[in-house]
Amino acid sequence: MQITRKDYLSGRVSHEEYYRSVYREAGLTINKQVAEEVSGTNDIENLNDIRMGIWNSLVVRYHESIRKALKVHGDGFSVGAGVCVMKALYKDNYLNKII
Repeated sequence: MQITRKDYLSGRVSHEEYYRSVYREAGLTINKQVAEEVSGTNDIENLNDIRMGIWNSLVVRYHESIRKALKVHGDGFSVGAGVCVMKALYKDNYLNKII
């Protein structure tokens, strides 16, 4: 079943579940340099100690893939949504010891 923006906004799925489904749809991959920064974070819950410029550069790099995936989920592109997608990807990979 496809998770939609409406599912997220209505509380049927969590923030993490929604953005996880978007990064999977987009087929995003891990950048080794960013992965190293994430592995040294003290704030794995929010990743707020990683500079915003890093997240923004990833969103710019993967803009088209993120935009298309958000559209599939009934959402529009914004830099903020892109940052949430990228943080979900890195958080999941960190927690699953993939990076």
